[in-house]
Amino acid sequence: MAEHLLAADRVVAAWSVPVLLDAAEQALTGDDAATAVRLLELALRGAEGDLRLDVNRLLVRALWWTNPSAADAHVGPVRAALWEGRLPARDAVALVRHALWTGDRETALRALRQIGPLPPQRAAELVVVAQWYHGLGPVAEAAEALAAEGDDPWAVTARALGRVWTGKSTPDTVAAAELILRNSWPGHSAPEMVAAALLILVHTGAVEQAAAWCERLSAEAARRGAVTWHAMVEAVVADIALLRGDTVVAATRAETAMRLLLPQGWGVSVGYPLSILMTANTLLGRHAVVDSLMRVRVPEAMFDTLCGLRYLHARGRGLLATGKVLAAISDFQGCGQRMRAWGVDLPVLVPWRTGLAEANLALGRPDVADAHLSEQLRLPCDRRVRGETLRLLAAAREPAQRPALLREADALAGATPLPGTELSDSERRVAELAATGHTNREIGRALYITVSTVEQHLTRVYRKLGVKSRAELPHRLAGPAPTPPIRRTAV
Repeated sequence: MAEHLLAADRVVAAWSVPVLLDAAEQALTGDDAATAVRLLELALRGAEGDLRLDVNRLLVRALWWTNPSAADAHVGPVRAALWEGRLPARDAVALVRHALWTGDRETALRALRQIGPLPPQRAAELVVVAQWYHGLGPVAEAAEALAAEGDDPWAVTARALGRVWTGKSTPDTVAAAELILRNSWPGHSAPEMVAAALLILVHTGAVEQAAAWCERLSAEAARRGAVTWHAMVEAVVADIALLRGDTVVAATRAETAMRLLLPQGWGVSVGYPLSILMTANTLLGRHAVVDSLMRVRVPEAMFDTLCGLRYLHARGRGLLATGKVLAAISDFQGCGQRMRAWGVDLPVLVPWRTGLAEANLALGRPDVADAHLSEQLRLPCDRRVRGETLRLLAAAREPAQRPALLREADALAGATPLPGTELSDSERRVAELAATGHTNREIGRALYITVSTVEQHLTRVYRKLGVKSRAELPHRLAGPAPTPPIRRTAV
Protein backbone atom coordinates (compact mmCIF):
# COMPACT_ATOMS: atom_id res chain seq x y z
CA MET A 1 0.00 0.00 0.00
CA ALA A 2 2.85 2.40 0.81
CA GLU A 3 4.32 1.80 -2.65
CA HIS A 4 1.01 2.79 -4.24
CA LEU A 5 0.88 5.95 -2.12
CA LEU A 6 4.41 6.83 -3.24
CA ALA A 7 3.47 6.23 -6.86
CA ALA A 8 0.41 8.47 -6.47
CA ASP A 9 2.55 11.04 -4.60
CA ARG A 10 -0.31 11.94 -2.27
CA VAL A 11 -1.80 11.22 1.14
CA VAL A 12 -5.30 10.07 0.26
CA ALA A 13 -6.86 9.75 3.74
CA ALA A 14 -6.05 9.82 7.47
CA TRP A 15 -5.11 6.12 7.42
CA SER A 16 -2.32 6.82 4.92
CA VAL A 17 0.05 8.40 7.45
CA PRO A 18 0.26 5.37 9.82
CA VAL A 19 0.77 3.11 6.80
CA LEU A 20 3.62 5.27 5.55
CA LEU A 21 5.13 5.40 9.06
CA ASP A 22 5.06 1.61 9.41
CA ALA A 23 6.61 1.18 5.97
CA ALA A 24 9.34 3.70 6.83
CA GLU A 25 10.15 1.83 10.05
CA GLN A 26 10.48 -1.38 8.06
CA ALA A 27 12.68 0.33 5.49
CA LEU A 28 14.99 1.63 8.24
CA THR A 29 15.18 -1.84 9.78
CA GLY A 30 16.11 -3.16 6.34
CA ASP A 31 18.90 -0.53 5.93
CA ASP A 32 17.02 1.32 3.19
CA ALA A 33 17.23 4.84 4.59
CA ALA A 34 16.62 6.47 1.19
CA THR A 35 13.22 4.78 0.81
CA ALA A 36 12.39 5.59 4.44
CA VAL A 37 13.04 9.28 3.77
CA ARG A 38 10.76 9.28 0.71
CA LEU A 39 7.97 7.63 2.69
CA LEU A 40 8.34 10.01 5.61
CA GLU A 41 8.48 13.15 3.49
CA LEU A 42 5.20 12.09 1.90
CA ALA A 43 3.69 11.28 5.31
CA LEU A 44 4.66 14.72 6.62
CA ARG A 45 2.25 16.34 4.16
CA GLY A 46 -0.77 14.84 5.88
CA ALA A 47 0.47 14.28 9.44
CA GLU A 48 -1.02 16.20 12.36
CA GLY A 49 -0.57 16.24 16.14
CA ASP A 50 1.39 13.32 17.62
CA LEU A 51 1.67 11.67 14.21
CA ARG A 52 3.55 14.73 12.93
CA LEU A 53 6.05 14.35 15.79
CA ASP A 54 6.42 10.64 14.94
CA VAL A 55 7.23 11.53 11.33
CA ASN A 56 9.76 14.18 12.33
CA ARG A 57 11.57 11.98 14.82
CA LEU A 58 11.88 9.20 12.24
CA LEU A 59 13.11 11.71 9.64
CA VAL A 60 15.88 12.83 12.01
CA ARG A 61 17.00 9.22 12.35
CA ALA A 62 16.71 8.35 8.65
CA LEU A 63 18.31 11.51 7.24
CA TRP A 64 21.23 11.22 9.62
CA TRP A 65 22.48 8.18 7.71
CA THR A 66 22.24 9.81 4.27
CA ASN A 67 22.39 13.61 4.65
CA PRO A 68 22.79 14.87 8.23
CA SER A 69 22.42 18.54 7.30
CA ALA A 70 18.94 17.85 5.87
CA ALA A 71 17.81 16.63 9.30
CA ASP A 72 18.14 20.17 10.69
CA ALA A 73 14.68 21.09 9.38
CA HIS A 74 13.08 18.38 11.53
CA VAL A 75 15.05 18.73 14.77
CA GLY A 76 12.96 21.56 16.32
CA PRO A 77 9.80 19.58 17.14
CA VAL A 78 11.84 16.57 18.29
CA ARG A 79 13.92 18.70 20.63
CA ALA A 80 10.76 20.32 22.06
CA ALA A 81 9.30 16.87 22.71
CA LEU A 82 12.43 15.88 24.64
CA TRP A 83 12.22 18.97 26.85
CA GLU A 84 8.59 18.04 27.56
CA GLY A 85 9.55 14.46 28.42
CA ARG A 86 7.63 12.97 25.47
CA LEU A 87 10.48 11.51 23.42
CA PRO A 88 11.41 7.80 23.39
CA ALA A 89 14.98 7.02 24.46
CA ARG A 90 16.05 5.85 21.01
CA ASP A 91 15.06 9.16 19.44
CA ALA A 92 16.67 11.09 22.30
CA VAL A 93 19.95 9.34 21.48
CA ALA A 94 19.56 10.30 17.80
CA LEU A 95 18.96 13.91 18.87
CA VAL A 96 22.15 13.95 20.98
CA ARG A 97 24.18 12.49 18.12
CA HIS A 98 22.79 15.08 15.72
CA ALA A 99 23.58 17.89 18.18
CA LEU A 100 27.17 16.70 18.54
CA TRP A 101 27.55 16.33 14.77
CA THR A 102 26.34 19.89 14.14
CA GLY A 103 28.28 21.42 17.05
CA ASP A 104 25.27 22.22 19.25
CA ARG A 105 27.02 21.32 22.48
CA GLU A 106 24.44 23.01 24.73
CA THR A 107 21.60 20.90 23.33
CA ALA A 108 23.75 17.76 23.65
CA LEU A 109 24.55 18.53 27.30
CA ARG A 110 20.97 19.36 28.23
CA ALA A 111 19.64 16.29 26.46
CA LEU A 112 22.18 13.98 28.09
CA ARG A 113 21.21 15.29 31.51
CA GLN A 114 17.50 14.79 30.79
CA ILE A 115 17.55 11.37 29.10
CA GLY A 116 16.33 8.55 31.28
CA PRO A 117 17.85 5.06 31.53
CA LEU A 118 19.29 3.71 28.29
CA PRO A 119 20.18 0.21 27.07
CA PRO A 120 23.87 -0.44 27.86
CA GLN A 121 24.88 -0.47 24.19
CA ARG A 122 23.31 2.94 23.45
CA ALA A 123 24.81 4.49 26.57
CA ALA A 124 28.28 3.16 25.78
CA GLU A 125 27.96 4.40 22.21
CA LEU A 126 27.14 7.92 23.42
CA VAL A 127 30.20 7.91 25.67
CA VAL A 128 32.56 7.06 22.80
CA VAL A 129 30.87 9.51 20.40
CA ALA A 130 31.09 12.33 22.96
CA GLN A 131 34.79 11.58 23.45
CA TRP A 132 35.35 11.65 19.67
CA TYR A 133 34.24 15.28 19.63
CA HIS A 134 35.28 16.62 23.03
CA GLY A 135 37.66 14.21 24.71
CA LEU A 136 37.10 13.84 28.44
CA GLY A 137 35.15 17.09 28.88
CA PRO A 138 31.70 17.82 30.35
CA VAL A 139 29.84 16.25 27.42
CA ALA A 140 31.62 12.93 27.88
CA GLU A 141 31.07 13.12 31.64
CA ALA A 142 27.33 13.61 31.10
CA ALA A 143 27.28 10.60 28.76
CA GLU A 144 29.24 8.49 31.25
CA ALA A 145 26.59 9.20 33.88
CA LEU A 146 24.14 7.22 31.71
CA ALA A 147 26.45 4.23 31.26
CA ALA A 148 25.99 1.16 33.39
CA GLU A 149 28.37 0.56 36.25
CA GLY A 150 29.95 -2.76 37.14
CA ASP A 151 30.85 -5.46 34.64
CA ASP A 152 28.30 -4.88 31.87
CA PRO A 153 30.26 -5.76 28.67
CA TRP A 154 29.36 -2.58 26.79
CA ALA A 155 30.23 -0.34 29.74
CA VAL A 156 33.54 -2.16 30.24
CA THR A 157 34.32 -1.76 26.54
CA ALA A 158 33.59 1.98 26.57
CA ARG A 159 35.74 2.50 29.68
CA ALA A 160 38.62 0.57 28.13
CA LEU A 161 38.40 2.61 24.94
CA GLY A 162 38.40 5.81 26.97
CA ARG A 163 41.83 4.99 28.41
CA VAL A 164 43.36 6.18 25.14
CA TRP A 165 42.87 9.75 26.43
CA THR A 166 45.36 9.06 29.22
CA GLY A 167 48.03 8.43 26.58
CA LYS A 168 48.57 4.91 27.90
CA SER A 169 46.88 2.38 25.68
CA THR A 170 46.77 -1.12 27.13
CA PRO A 171 45.91 -4.53 25.66
CA ASP A 172 42.41 -3.92 27.03
CA THR A 173 42.16 -0.78 24.88
CA VAL A 174 43.07 -2.69 21.73
CA ALA A 175 40.71 -5.54 22.62
CA ALA A 176 37.90 -3.03 23.16
CA ALA A 177 38.53 -1.51 19.72
CA GLU A 178 38.38 -4.93 18.07
CA LEU A 179 35.19 -5.80 19.98
CA ILE A 180 33.49 -2.62 18.78
CA LEU A 181 34.43 -3.32 15.16
CA ARG A 182 33.09 -6.87 15.35
CA ASN A 183 29.79 -5.61 16.76
CA SER A 184 29.19 -2.59 14.51
CA TRP A 185 27.63 -2.33 11.09
CA PRO A 186 26.55 0.50 8.76
CA GLY A 187 23.21 2.12 9.42
CA HIS A 188 23.04 0.95 13.04
CA SER A 189 26.21 1.94 14.91
CA ALA A 190 27.63 5.45 15.22
CA PRO A 191 30.35 6.06 12.59
CA GLU A 192 32.36 8.15 15.06
CA MET A 193 32.62 5.16 17.39
CA VAL A 194 33.88 2.98 14.55
CA ALA A 195 36.39 5.65 13.46
CA ALA A 196 37.71 5.90 17.03
CA ALA A 197 38.16 2.11 17.22
CA LEU A 198 39.97 2.01 13.87
CA LEU A 199 42.38 4.79 14.80
CA ILE A 200 43.19 3.13 18.12
CA LEU A 201 44.28 0.05 16.17
CA VAL A 202 46.40 2.24 13.90
CA HIS A 203 48.19 4.05 16.72
CA THR A 204 48.88 0.84 18.61
CA GLY A 205 50.65 -0.69 15.64
CA ALA A 206 47.89 -2.81 14.07
CA VAL A 207 47.94 -0.81 10.83
CA GLU A 208 47.25 -3.70 8.47
CA GLN A 209 44.43 -4.96 10.65
CA ALA A 210 42.82 -1.51 10.68
CA ALA A 211 43.25 -1.16 6.91
CA ALA A 212 41.55 -4.51 6.31
CA TRP A 213 38.64 -3.49 8.55
CA CYS A 214 38.33 -0.20 6.65
CA GLU A 215 38.03 -1.81 3.24
CA ARG A 216 35.47 -4.29 4.52
CA LEU A 217 33.38 -1.63 6.27
CA SER A 218 33.61 0.81 3.36
CA ALA A 219 32.29 -1.80 0.93
CA GLU A 220 29.49 -2.76 3.33
CA ALA A 221 28.47 0.88 3.87
CA ALA A 222 28.35 1.47 0.11
CA ARG A 223 26.21 -1.65 -0.36
CA ARG A 224 23.74 -0.58 2.33
CA GLY A 225 23.58 3.05 1.17
CA ALA A 226 24.79 4.35 4.55
CA VAL A 227 26.39 7.48 3.11
CA THR A 228 27.44 9.06 6.41
CA TRP A 229 29.10 5.82 7.50
CA HIS A 230 30.77 5.37 4.12
CA ALA A 231 32.17 8.90 4.18
CA MET A 232 33.62 8.51 7.68
CA VAL A 233 35.30 5.19 6.88
CA GLU A 234 36.79 6.67 3.69
CA ALA A 235 38.26 9.46 5.81
CA VAL A 236 39.89 6.87 8.10
CA VAL A 237 41.27 5.05 5.03
CA ALA A 238 42.81 8.35 3.92
CA ASP A 239 44.22 8.92 7.41
CA ILE A 240 45.89 5.50 7.42
CA ALA A 241 47.36 6.13 3.96
CA LEU A 242 48.77 9.43 5.20
CA LEU A 243 50.42 7.74 8.19
CA ARG A 244 51.95 5.17 5.82
CA GLY A 245 53.35 7.89 3.58
CA ASP A 246 50.99 7.14 0.67
CA THR A 247 50.15 10.80 0.13
CA VAL A 248 48.54 10.33 -3.31
CA VAL A 249 46.24 7.62 -1.95
CA ALA A 250 45.49 9.77 1.11
CA ALA A 251 44.47 12.70 -1.07
CA THR A 252 42.34 10.49 -3.34
CA ARG A 253 40.44 8.78 -0.51
CA ALA A 254 39.94 12.06 1.38
CA GLU A 255 38.47 13.54 -1.81
CA THR A 256 36.11 10.56 -1.97
CA ALA A 257 35.00 11.23 1.59
CA MET A 258 34.34 14.89 0.77
CA ARG A 259 32.35 13.92 -2.34
CA LEU A 260 30.15 11.49 -0.44
CA LEU A 261 29.17 14.24 2.00
CA LEU A 262 29.44 17.89 1.03
CA PRO A 263 31.19 20.14 3.59
CA GLN A 264 27.90 21.33 5.11
CA GLY A 265 26.76 17.71 5.44
CA TRP A 266 29.83 16.87 7.52
CA GLY A 267 28.95 19.30 10.29
CA VAL A 268 31.82 19.89 12.72
CA SER A 269 33.39 16.60 11.60
CA VAL A 270 34.42 18.30 8.33
CA GLY A 271 37.70 19.14 10.04
CA TYR A 272 38.70 15.48 9.88
CA PRO A 273 38.69 14.76 6.10
CA LEU A 274 39.62 18.37 5.32
CA SER A 275 42.73 18.18 7.52
CA ILE A 276 43.87 14.98 5.78
CA LEU A 277 43.28 16.54 2.37
CA MET A 278 45.25 19.67 3.31
CA THR A 279 48.15 17.70 4.77
CA ALA A 280 48.42 15.32 1.81
CA ASN A 281 48.40 18.16 -0.71
CA THR A 282 50.93 20.11 1.36
CA LEU A 283 53.29 17.12 1.24
CA LEU A 284 52.71 16.80 -2.50
CA GLY A 285 53.61 20.46 -3.00
CA ARG A 286 50.16 21.32 -4.36
CA HIS A 287 50.06 24.70 -2.66
CA ALA A 288 47.30 26.14 -4.86
CA VAL A 289 45.06 23.21 -3.89
CA VAL A 290 45.85 23.73 -0.21
CA ASP A 291 45.01 27.42 -0.53
CA SER A 292 41.61 26.55 -2.03
CA LEU A 293 40.96 24.04 0.77
CA MET A 294 41.69 26.71 3.37
CA ARG A 295 38.87 28.74 1.81
CA VAL A 296 36.26 26.01 2.33
CA ARG A 297 33.70 27.35 4.78
CA VAL A 298 33.72 25.47 8.08
CA PRO A 299 31.38 25.90 11.08
CA GLU A 300 32.75 28.03 13.89
CA ALA A 301 31.73 25.31 16.36
CA MET A 302 34.27 22.99 14.71
CA PHE A 303 37.10 24.80 16.51
CA ASP A 304 35.66 23.62 19.84
CA THR A 305 36.13 19.96 18.84
CA LEU A 306 39.02 17.57 18.39
CA CYS A 307 38.38 17.62 14.62
CA GLY A 308 39.05 21.36 14.81
CA LEU A 309 42.46 20.66 16.37
CA ARG A 310 43.44 18.53 13.41
CA TYR A 311 42.20 21.23 11.03
CA LEU A 312 44.27 23.93 12.76
CA HIS A 313 47.37 21.73 12.69
CA ALA A 314 46.92 20.89 8.99
CA ARG A 315 46.30 24.52 8.10
CA GLY A 316 49.41 25.50 10.04
CA ARG A 317 51.49 23.01 8.06
CA GLY A 318 50.10 24.38 4.81
CA LEU A 319 50.90 27.96 5.83
CA LEU A 320 54.40 26.97 6.92
CA ALA A 321 55.09 25.26 3.60
CA THR A 322 54.36 28.49 1.74
CA GLY A 323 56.48 30.69 3.99
CA LYS A 324 53.63 32.18 6.05
CA VAL A 325 55.51 31.39 9.25
CA LEU A 326 53.80 33.78 11.65
CA ALA A 327 50.31 32.69 10.54
CA ALA A 328 51.39 29.05 10.95
CA ILE A 329 52.64 29.77 14.49
CA SER A 330 49.23 31.22 15.39
CA ASP A 331 47.52 27.98 14.30
CA PHE A 332 50.00 25.75 16.16
CA GLN A 333 49.65 27.88 19.30
CA GLY A 334 45.86 27.72 18.97
CA CYS A 335 46.13 23.92 18.95
CA GLY A 336 48.31 23.92 22.05
CA GLN A 337 46.10 26.28 24.03
CA ARG A 338 42.99 24.24 23.34
CA MET A 339 44.61 20.86 24.02
CA ARG A 340 46.00 22.01 27.36
CA ALA A 341 42.70 23.58 28.39
CA TRP A 342 40.75 20.45 27.45
CA GLY A 343 43.16 18.04 29.15
CA VAL A 344 43.98 16.17 25.91
CA ASP A 345 47.55 17.33 25.30
CA LEU A 346 48.62 14.14 23.54
CA PRO A 347 51.20 14.36 20.70
CA VAL A 348 49.77 11.21 19.12
CA LEU A 349 46.51 13.12 18.61
CA VAL A 350 48.02 16.36 17.26
CA PRO A 351 51.80 16.95 17.54
CA TRP A 352 51.46 20.73 17.56
CA ARG A 353 54.88 21.25 19.16
CA THR A 354 56.54 19.70 16.10
CA GLY A 355 55.00 22.33 13.85
CA LEU A 356 55.83 25.10 16.30
CA ALA A 357 59.44 23.92 16.50
CA GLU A 358 59.76 23.77 12.72
CA ALA A 359 58.40 27.31 12.45
CA ASN A 360 60.87 28.60 15.03
CA LEU A 361 63.73 26.92 13.19
CA ALA A 362 62.62 28.78 10.07
CA LEU A 363 62.84 32.01 12.07
CA GLY A 364 66.36 31.15 13.26
CA ARG A 365 65.33 30.37 16.85
CA PRO A 366 66.75 26.88 17.52
CA ASP A 367 66.65 27.30 21.31
CA VAL A 368 62.88 27.86 21.25
CA ALA A 369 62.45 24.87 18.92
CA ASP A 370 64.58 22.74 21.24
CA ALA A 371 62.40 23.66 24.22
CA HIS A 372 59.17 22.65 22.44
CA LEU A 373 60.62 19.37 21.19
CA SER A 374 62.16 18.44 24.53
CA GLU A 375 58.81 19.04 26.20
CA GLN A 376 57.11 16.82 23.63
CA LEU A 377 59.52 13.97 24.35
CA ARG A 378 58.44 14.02 28.00
CA LEU A 379 54.82 13.32 26.99
CA PRO A 380 53.34 9.97 25.87
CA CYS A 381 54.34 9.52 22.19
CA ASP A 382 54.07 6.64 19.79
CA ARG A 383 57.18 5.59 17.84
CA ARG A 384 56.26 7.63 14.79
CA VAL A 385 55.85 10.92 16.68
CA ARG A 386 58.93 10.26 18.81
CA GLY A 387 61.02 9.57 15.70
CA GLU A 388 59.85 12.77 14.00
CA THR A 389 60.58 14.74 17.18
CA LEU A 390 64.11 13.35 17.46
CA ARG A 391 64.91 14.10 13.82
CA LEU A 392 63.77 17.69 14.18
CA LEU A 393 65.57 18.02 17.51
CA ALA A 394 68.79 17.07 15.75
CA ALA A 395 68.33 20.08 13.47
CA ALA A 396 67.94 22.32 16.53
CA ARG A 397 71.04 21.03 18.36
CA GLU A 398 74.75 21.54 17.83
CA PRO A 399 76.36 19.37 15.09
CA ALA A 400 78.18 17.20 17.65
CA GLN A 401 74.85 16.13 19.21
CA ARG A 402 73.08 15.30 15.98
CA PRO A 403 74.41 11.79 15.16
CA ALA A 404 73.17 10.26 18.42
CA LEU A 405 69.70 11.77 17.99
CA LEU A 406 69.47 10.62 14.38
CA ARG A 407 70.63 7.10 15.29
CA GLU A 408 67.91 6.90 17.93
CA ALA A 409 65.32 8.14 15.44
CA ASP A 410 66.47 5.58 12.86
CA ALA A 411 66.33 2.81 15.47
CA LEU A 412 62.69 3.71 16.18
CA ALA A 413 61.88 3.62 12.46
CA GLY A 414 63.58 0.21 12.12
CA ALA A 415 61.77 -1.15 15.14
CA THR A 416 58.41 -0.48 13.52
CA PRO A 417 58.79 -1.15 9.81
CA LEU A 418 55.71 -0.42 7.79
CA PRO A 419 54.14 -3.34 5.91
CA GLY A 420 55.08 -3.70 2.28
CA THR A 421 58.48 -1.99 2.33
CA GLU A 422 59.73 -4.15 -0.58
CA LEU A 423 59.33 -2.55 -3.99
CA SER A 424 57.00 -4.25 -6.42
CA ASP A 425 58.28 -5.00 -9.93
CA SER A 426 56.44 -2.02 -11.41
CA GLU A 427 57.64 0.29 -8.63
CA ARG A 428 61.24 -0.83 -9.14
CA ARG A 429 61.06 -0.25 -12.90
CA VAL A 430 59.74 3.27 -12.35
CA ALA A 431 62.34 3.96 -9.63
CA GLU A 432 65.25 2.78 -11.78
CA LEU A 433 64.22 4.97 -14.69
CA ALA A 434 63.73 7.96 -12.40
CA ALA A 435 67.15 7.32 -10.83
CA THR A 436 68.82 7.52 -14.25
CA GLY A 437 67.34 10.93 -14.95
CA HIS A 438 64.23 10.21 -17.00
CA THR A 439 61.20 12.49 -16.67
CA ASN A 440 57.81 11.21 -15.54
CA ARG A 441 56.46 11.59 -19.07
CA GLU A 442 59.35 9.58 -20.52
CA ILE A 443 58.86 6.87 -17.92
CA GLY A 444 55.15 6.71 -18.74
CA ARG A 445 55.85 6.31 -22.45
CA ALA A 446 58.45 3.61 -21.87
CA LEU A 447 56.26 1.55 -19.53
CA TYR A 448 52.92 2.35 -21.21
CA ILE A 449 51.39 3.92 -18.10
CA THR A 450 49.98 7.38 -17.39
CA VAL A 451 51.99 10.18 -15.79
CA SER A 452 49.60 10.02 -12.82
CA THR A 453 50.45 6.33 -12.34
CA VAL A 454 54.15 7.18 -12.47
CA GLU A 455 53.63 9.79 -9.75
CA GLN A 456 51.75 7.29 -7.57
CA HIS A 457 54.51 4.68 -7.99
CA LEU A 458 57.18 7.25 -7.09
CA THR A 459 55.26 8.35 -4.00
CA ARG A 460 55.24 4.75 -2.75
CA VAL A 461 58.91 4.29 -3.69
CA TYR A 462 59.94 7.38 -1.71
CA ARG A 463 57.98 6.16 1.31
CA LYS A 464 59.33 2.61 1.17
CA LEU A 465 62.94 3.65 0.64
CA GLY A 466 62.80 6.59 3.05
CA VAL A 467 63.92 9.18 0.50
CA LYS A 468 62.56 12.62 -0.30
CA SER A 469 63.70 13.24 -3.88
CA ARG A 470 64.88 11.62 -7.11
CA ALA A 471 68.45 12.66 -6.34
CA GLU A 472 68.57 10.14 -3.46
CA LEU A 473 67.28 7.21 -5.53
CA PRO A 474 70.63 6.05 -7.07
CA HIS A 475 72.11 5.58 -3.58
CA ARG A 476 69.16 3.55 -2.30
CA LEU A 477 68.56 1.26 -5.27
CA ALA A 478 70.95 -1.66 -4.87
CA GLY A 479 71.78 -3.74 -7.93
CA PRO A 480 69.35 -2.29 -10.45
CA ALA A 481 68.12 -4.67 -13.07
CA PRO A 482 68.46 -3.78 -16.75
CA THR A 483 65.87 -1.24 -17.83
CA PRO A 484 64.37 -0.76 -21.27
CA PRO A 485 66.09 1.88 -23.37
CA ILE A 486 64.27 5.14 -23.75
CA ARG A 487 64.26 7.21 -26.87
CA ARG A 488 64.29 10.83 -25.78
CA THR A 489 61.72 12.99 -27.47
CA ALA A 490 60.88 16.64 -27.16
CA VAL A 491 58.38 17.31 -24.37
